[in-house]
Amino acid sequence: MSEDATRLRFSARLLRPAASAGDDSWTFLVLPKSSSEKLPRRGRTSVEGSMNGHEFRATLEPDGQLSHWLKVSNELREASGAVVGAPSHWTSRLSPKSRN
Repeated sequence: MSEDATRLRFSARLLRPAASAGDDSWTFLVLPKSSSEKLPRRGRTSVEGSMNGHEFRATLEPDGQLSHWLKVSNELREASGAVVGAPSHWTSRLSPKSRN
């Protein structure tokens, strides 16, 4: 992450889609509104960050309720040690990617 990027620190519960129909290949988390408000825009936002110390790049999607959500692949979930449905004990840091 670049040193001049806005860093967001928060905890969130990792969730599985209700209508996953047995597709366990991904999970998601919803950013707290207080963190989402600090992003540069309300729409899709590309970010770099770390989840439990594991670095990643992703695109945050708007959730239609003035926040954003992050799709978390099984690869990222397993690498970060995050557990589906676990209480908010893990922390992610996100910072908007620069447009070069």
